[in-house]
Amino acid sequence: MSQLIDIVGSTVIGAFVILLILNLNIQITSSTNEMLLNNVTQQISAASIQDVEYFLYKIGHSVNSAQILTADSSSLQFKGDFNNDGSEETLNYYTGTINDLASTPNPNDKPLFKVLNSGSPISIGTVRLFKFSYFDSLGAMISYDGLAGKLDEIKSIKIESIFTSPEPINENYPELEWVRLIRPKNIN
Repeated sequence: MSQLIDIVGSTVIGAFVILLILNLNIQITSSTNEMLLNNVTQQISAASIQDVEYFLYKIGHSVNSAQILTADSSSLQFKGDFNNDGSEETLNYYTGTINDLASTPNPNDKPLFKVLNSGSPISIGTVRLFKFSYFDSLGAMISYDGLAGKLDEIKSIKIESIFTSPEPINENYPELEWVRLIRPKNIN
């Protein structure tokens, strides 16, 4: 009888150890997938951020006419000589709608678009939030209501953004928050 109790006890303990090892394996796999998706989100976000920063710092470069053409909370259109060839180009950044990314499982993601001159829109990132705020030479925020008549008063631009992954991990979508105040040198 004592041997039967030893066999049953060791079987239960062995089964418990196997379950612990399987659970550990599942947790490691889940953690690895989460880190991988976080890294992918960060890499895509970094490329988008570099693009936006590069061109916003070049607002007004070699431009003699109006430098900022339109501005609101979700879009900004401006001019500059972005490739230093002596000709003015127009660039527009704007946020699409949730319906533009209806094919992804993330219910809150929107594409961030870039349009050079009159070309086709190019999606450069997936965001939950991408918001522009504008400031005058004294650092006072210019309200969106009065912005249309004050485009030439814009001296710095604040960008608040939250880049997201289109794919979930454990029902959560990895995010990367980025906030930057940009003061283009060439704005008159």
